[in-house]
Amino acid sequence: MKNAERTSLTKLRLQEAFLALRRRKPIEQIRVTELCQIADTNRTTFYHYYEDIYNLSNAVEDRILSECLSEFPYRGMIYEDPEFFLSAFNQAIASKKTELGILGHGRELEQYTKIESWLVQLARKDEQNIDEEFMLTFIVGGLIHVMDLNRKKKKYSQEIVSRQILTLLQRIKQIINTDK
Repeated sequence: MKNAERTSLTKLRLQEAFLALRRRKPIEQIRVTELCQIADTNRTTFYHYYEDIYNLSNAVEDRILSECLSEFPYRGMIYEDPEFFLSAFNQAIASKKTELGILGHGRELEQYTKIESWLVQLARKDEQNIDEEFMLTFIVGGLIHVMDLNRKKKKYSQEIVSRQILTLLQRIKQIINTDK
């Protein structure tokens, strides 16, 4: 086995062991020793790849989000068809909803912030256009905030929130088209 393959396999074992532990425990109760026993590796190896449990958690979350969105073919379509774009984005995220739920439990805001960053990058048409980046960060940040508030208060159904978000996006699209 090549060194790169061994490294990937070791990281994957550590990440899978972490997910298994995270299903049962809050992140604060997970210990490196226990994790290494499950992953069949040692503490030195763990610290070779990760600073601490939180660094590992971020790596797992990044890997899972990357898997969700790696083949997302609708980059930049948020303006043309916001409903389709958000639906496709939700489907991509839904493929790993269980794992993201496990990782995000107790740290939803951090996870929303990470998803916001991914969504902004997927929505952008022009990597060099700073105006577009700021506008999308503002729009997506607001949408994420609305979703987070509703998650906390459970005031509205997911359908109502989705419909309101779509209405806002369509209004934004009209404003953008008027400015052209």
